Amino acid sequence: MKITALVLIALAIGIGAGLYASYREFDGERLPTKMTLAVLAERDNASGAGEGPKVVVEGGEIHDFGTMDRGSKDKHEFSFRNTGNQPLVITLTDFTCKCTAAAVGGKSMVKGDKQTIPPGGSFKLTLEWSIKFTDKDFSQSAEFSTNDPRREIVRLLIHGRTVDAIELENQSLSISGVSANEPAIAELSIYSHRDEELKIVKHSWQDTESAKFLEATFSPLPPNEAVRFGARGGVKMRVAIKPGLPLGLTGQAISLKTNYEGIEPQVIPVEIRIVGDITLLSPKVPPGGTSVMLGAVDQKTGTSHTVYLHIKGPHREMTQVEIEKLEPDFLQVTLEEPVAISPTVKRIPIRIDIPAGAPLGSYLKSAESKAGQITLKTTHPQIKQVVIPVSFVVR
Repeated sequence: MKITALVLIALAIGIGAGLYASYREFDGERLPTKMTLAVLAERDNASGAGEGPKVVVEGGEIHDFGTMDRGSKDKHEFSFRNTGNQPLVITLTDFTCKCTAAAVGGKSMVKGDKQTIPPGGSFKLTLEWSIKFTDKDFSQSAEFSTNDPRREIVRLLIHGRTVDAIELENQSLSISGVSANEPAIAELSIYSHRDEELKIVKHSWQDTESAKFLEATFSPLPPNEAVRFGARGGVKMRVAIKPGLPLGLTGQAISLKTNYEGIEPQVIPVEIRIVGDITLLSPKVPPGGTSVMLGAVDQKTGTSHTVYLHIKGPHREMTQVEIEKLEPDFLQVTLEEPVAISPTVKRIPIRIDIPAGAPLGSYLKSAESKAGQITLKTTHPQIKQVVIPVSFVVR
């Protein structure tokens, strides 16, 4: 009995060791699925035909449309073929997005619709999509179930890069260091991602007062420049600045209407900084600017600050300055007597007062409010006007 027991124990240990060795050898392996077995069986079949239905998407199941602009639509035709020896049934099961639709022979398909393909037969399915998202990368798909054991699920994928139909070289046009008595030219490229040639059919300036000193013209963009940007074409906008704009910063914007349907007019901010014989100096004036940054003002006490208008050049002695307009109306400005600080420079102190009791409010240039402003009229032959924005908040 003891010998028999020992034999049984040894046998059990041997079997256990064998099982453990097998487990270690095949650790992480999985049993082949029905689909895998079907594919292996087909591979081992010399004729390659296999039994039952067999789905093939001719040309592939992925379509890369390249580049499309947002708001546009497109479509692509996929061809299903049954290379098996039994009828193939394809059922539409789902879309990844409502922006994608499928149709066969011009008739829309909905979830659950089936198509049956006889052995050796085929049918064409059109997948249509529209670009509604702001993401740069677009990827959507339609899913179909089949009775092919090798391919129970087929996904048709559409992907590519999305861009705006119109893309600007820069979001704004900034022109600085323009002489008050000389013309200047600035350019901005407008790129197109559509095959249709881009044309500017209408343009308008938002600020009518400074518009008389500006002229915009448009010409086709050289093809090599468009290609370098990854565009199909475009337009070169040229803005000519005539002498006469006031000293300092002029804020403007141009609205462009194009020949592209479904595209809103493009509004491009334009900032022009005019320099010349007249400059403004103060610790609260940015270098090279004409804006006065007063900051927060206590309503109970108000504030006072003096800036200095420097006039140089051959016309300094003949140049007279007077106040033309003040905004807001509680702003108080005093032009003091000119002083010759050197043989070539005349200085005019300008005292700015925000009196105690001024209305509470923000006078910072923003979308909700605009800055205060001092407009000076001069007798300088080239610089007829000096505009001084004054930014402050009354608390």
